[in-house]
Amino acid sequence: MATIDDTARAIARGISGDFESCLRAELADKKREWLVDQIVRSVLERHNLADTDDAAEDERNRRAHEARLERARRLSLEAETTLIP
Repeated sequence: MATIDDTARAIARGISGDFESCLRAELADKKREWLVDQIVRSVLERHNLADTDDAAEDERNRRAHEARLERARRLSLEAETTLIP
């Protein structure tokens, strides 16, 4: 059975030709400077999102590391208290 993603991809493939020709027609009337600005903005936004994603992943990794250290400290303390007669 097809998933919703499969269905969406099939629809996108079906309309991609029409979409491309409509997009080309719209962009043909735009000034070159505007097009360059839009491309640069799009690339910068993607890089900024990637940087944001990287920073969020770094923060998650840092928190996970801190949690592991805390668990190790607790285990160490528990081991010390059980060894004391």
